[in-house]
Amino acid sequence: MADAVSVLDQFIEKVNRVAVADFVRPVRPTADSHESQCDIFIEKRSQAESSITDPTNWSISEIQDSFVSGDLTPGALVDRLWQHIDFAEPLIQGWVSFASDLKNQASDCDLQISSGVIDKPLLGIPMGIKDLIDVAGLPTLCGSRQTLNIPVENDAPVIARLREAGAIIMGKTTTHEYAFGGTTPPTRNPWNLNTVPGGSSGGSGAVLGAGMVPGALGTDTAGSVRIPAAYCGAVGFMGSTGWVPTNNVAVLAWSLDHVGAMARNVADTARIQRVLAGLPFSNTSPSARLPEVIGIPKAVLEPMHPAVHRAFDSAVSAIESRGVKIVDVPWPDPDLLEAVGFILMMAESAAFHRDRMKTPELFDPQVAELLESGATVSAVDHIQALRVKSQLAEWFDALMSATPFIVTPTLPCLPPPLGSDTFTPLDLGTQTQPLATAHTRFTLAANIADLPAGSLPCGLSEGFPIGLQIMGRGGSDLGVLDVMAGVEEVLAQAKLWNPGSVASQFGGING
Repeated sequence: MADAVSVLDQFIEKVNRVAVADFVRPVRPTADSHESQCDIFIEKRSQAESSITDPTNWSISEIQDSFVSGDLTPGALVDRLWQHIDFAEPLIQGWVSFASDLKNQASDCDLQISSGVIDKPLLGIPMGIKDLIDVAGLPTLCGSRQTLNIPVENDAPVIARLREAGAIIMGKTTTHEYAFGGTTPPTRNPWNLNTVPGGSSGGSGAVLGAGMVPGALGTDTAGSVRIPAAYCGAVGFMGSTGWVPTNNVAVLAWSLDHVGAMARNVADTARIQRVLAGLPFSNTSPSARLPEVIGIPKAVLEPMHPAVHRAFDSAVSAIESRGVKIVDVPWPDPDLLEAVGFILMMAESAAFHRDRMKTPELFDPQVAELLESGATVSAVDHIQALRVKSQLAEWFDALMSATPFIVTPTLPCLPPPLGSDTFTPLDLGTQTQPLATAHTRFTLAANIADLPAGSLPCGLSEGFPIGLQIMGRGGSDLGVLDVMAGVEEVLAQAKLWNPGSVASQFGGING
C-alpha cells in the first residue's frame, strides 16, 4: 500500500536520525516546570444516594450493596443485563460470543452470597472480555478470518484472576482485527450510532457506554483501552509495563502491549485493575486526591477540534479552581513518538503473523498491507526504534521526577463516521490529521515510556463524551488512579460529568 510504505519510510528515517544523534529533543514549554512534589488531598465527600433504579446503570459497589441487602442477586442481575443486551446489541454490535455457562456462574455466586460472606472484590460482577484474551470454553477469534472457531482450553492469567475475584465472565467483545486499527468494525458508538467506538478495544468501550456490563477488559498498545473509553464515555486504565500479565493474549507488539481495565467510573476501574495486577483483594475505593502540580504540554496540544478544546479547557479550569498549579511541561517531538511506536508495531506484528501471511487474503486488506509493510522493517531499524524507546523512557522519568502527573486530552478529535480507516483524515478544526496519527498523538507516549495512564470522561461537547488523560511516573499506578478519582470528583462537583453515565438512548443519564 503506497500510504503505508511512504509513511513507514518516513518513520524509519526519523528514528535513525535520532538514534544516530543519541539524544531526544523535546518540544520545549514556554516556562520551566515546577519542581515541587507535594500533594494536597481532596477530602472525600459522601455521595448522595443513587437515584438510579435500573441495575444496568449501577456501579460495582452499588451492585454488591444490593447483594448484601438482598434486593438483588447475581442471577437476577445477569437476567436483567441479558434483557438489556437483547435490546441494545442489535444496534451496537459489540459482542462476539457469550459464555455458555453464564447461568451456572451466576448460580455459584448466588450460593456464595447466600452464605452471608462477600469477601471477593468482584463477586457477582459480569465482565466483558476483549476477544484477544483467552477465556476457557470460548474461541479467541481476534476479529479475524485467520482464526478457527474452536474454544480454547485455558484461561489467560488475567481471566483466572477475575474468576478468583468472583467475577462472572459474560462473554467476548469485539476487537479491530488483531488490534491493528482504531475503529473496530462493525461496532457502533452508543453515543452516536453513525460513528465508530474507537479501537482496538472498541467492543469493550461500546458495551460499557451502552450499559450492557459494569466492567470490561481491553488491551492497549498505543491507546487501545483509552481511545474507546474516551469515545464511549467510559474510564480506561493501562498500568506500568509488567504490572499486569499479557500471557495468552494475542500480540500486536510485544514491546508495547498491555491488558487494562475499563468501567464507567474510576473506583470500579481501580477495583478491576487491582485484581488484574494480583494485588491483595480490597473493596476500598481509591483515595481521591489532587496533586499540588499538574503538567500540561501546551506546545503540542494543537491542532485540536474546538469541541474537545472547550471540554478540556473547562476541565482544567475546574481542577485549577481547587488550588492545583498548572505548569507548562516539555514533550518529545510528536512525529518521533509516532515513528517509534509504529515501527515497533509494524515490525513486531509482522513477526507474530509471519505464518498467517502465507494466506494474506484472509486478513482485512488494509491490515494485510500494513503487515506486508511491517515485514520490510530491517532488524537494524527495529533495534534503532527500541533504542530510542529506551531514551524516551529515561527522558520521561527525568521530567516526571519533578512533575509526577501530566494531563492532556485523551484524543484531539471527535469520533469519525463509520467506515473510517487508518488513514482517514479527521477534522481537528484548523487542519486534519490521519486517524492513526490523531488517535495516538497523546496516548502512545505512555506505551513507549512504560508509564501508567488512564482516561476518564471530562464533559460532553456536541453530544459526545470527551476524554481527559492522566499519566504518571512509572510504577505509580495506584497513585494515578487516586488522582483520576480526585479529578472525577472535581468534574462531578463542577457538573461537567456525572460518573457512571451511559448513552441516553440506552436508558442512561446525559452526563
